[in-house]
Amino acid sequence: MALPPHQVSNKRLSEDESASSHGDRCWKKVRPSLEEPPNANLHVVEISGDNISSSRTLTTIKENLLKSIFELSTFYDQARSTLIDKAEEIEKSESYIKSKEHLKLVIKKRDEKPKKLSVACQSLEKAGKKVNKLKALRDAAKEEAKEIESKVSAAEEEFTKCADISLETQNASNDVEQKKQVLEDSI
Repeated sequence: MALPPHQVSNKRLSEDESASSHGDRCWKKVRPSLEEPPNANLHVVEISGDNISSSRTLTTIKENLLKSIFELSTFYDQARSTLIDKAEEIEKSESYIKSKEHLKLVIKKRDEKPKKLSVACQSLEKAGKKVNKLKALRDAAKEEAKEIESKVSAAEEEFTKCADISLETQNASNDVEQKKQVLEDSI
């Protein structure tokens, strides 16, 4: 992971500082990381011309960088741990448990509605088929009733004709009887 460039500022020491720190030297202020808060302490690293001093300086810079990385890592671990603890607290809280149960019930009801609707649609389809069958049976019964009515009408007409004939026959028979009687009386 690449680290952001460090902010560097040069400072020339006053004579009092020079005398106490072995001569005129160049000082740098190095901020280990831009992610640190602005009130973080700046690290002062001495850079000089000799190899031993420069290797010590580089070692110091490396140590400071490693320290900053470890501090960031520790901060990340602490923040992660805190986040996990808070998540566990939330999961254990009553309102979370109630909300979770409510959500499960809502999801269950939502899933049941299509099932109920599907069952209702199937029963409506069955009822529709039964209604169509009953309509067909009703139409057939109406046709049969019409046929029976026409047969009854024909039978009534025939009966009426027969009744008329029988009545006429009876009347004729009565006339014949009367004529017979009249003939007998006249003889």
